Amino acid sequence: MGSFTKKYIRAFHPEDYLYLSWDIGYKNVAIYDGKRLVKQFEKSNQFTRGVTFQDDKLGKIKIKFTDTKPLQLEIKVNGKKYKPTKKGKQEVDLSGVVALYWVLMVLNVVALIFNSVLAFNSDFYDFSLEDHGFLSLSAIIYFLSAFLLARNIFWAYYLGFFFFMLINAVYVFLALEFGFDFFNGVKIIVRLLMLTYLIINLRKLHFVMNNLGDRKNNTIIDDPI
Repeated sequence: MGSFTKKYIRAFHPEDYLYLSWDIGYKNVAIYDGKRLVKQFEKSNQFTRGVTFQDDKLGKIKIKFTDTKPLQLEIKVNGKKYKPTKKGKQEVDLSGVVALYWVLMVLNVVALIFNSVLAFNSDFYDFSLEDHGFLSLSAIIYFLSAFLLARNIFWAYYLGFFFFMLINAVYVFLALEFGFDFFNGVKIIVRLLMLTYLIINLRKLHFVMNNLGDRKNNTIIDDPI
């Protein structure tokens, strides 16, 4: 191998990985599948536009320089992007889910305050203790989910996720039972979009949890071998 090396893994598929090695100035770039040399390139100028070639085992491989600085090499295998690991682990961002839980908490707090003010100033506005308790509980659950998940306590994801699923199921049932109008339809669509986002991010969560504490076979990144 060259003077420098990186381990590239397929997004959320740590079992699929390649090694990339090179010398200073991105000379003698080599791709390894385990210990098998896939292909070697002596010069780096061809990576500006990208190089595509076929491997009997892996299939179609493309390697090129990134469009951003600092300049790095990126790899795609059969159209699937392989990302360099960082400190032996792939970086996974769940900040979007944390932000969603914060938003849901704020919405429930606003609804709680708004309905409480209306009930206080009107004898005809019905805001029961059950409604008050439900909104309070919702705000607390979403607060805990956001606060704990932001601190990498990953079971908090499921706390907010399953509670949100339950609320959606109840909301759809009540909408169908007592009347379905345009406004309710829009609210249901928005809720389903949020739920879809949470389901998609479950894949990221499972990837993180499956790799917790995994420090074996850490790969040197941009350091001499």
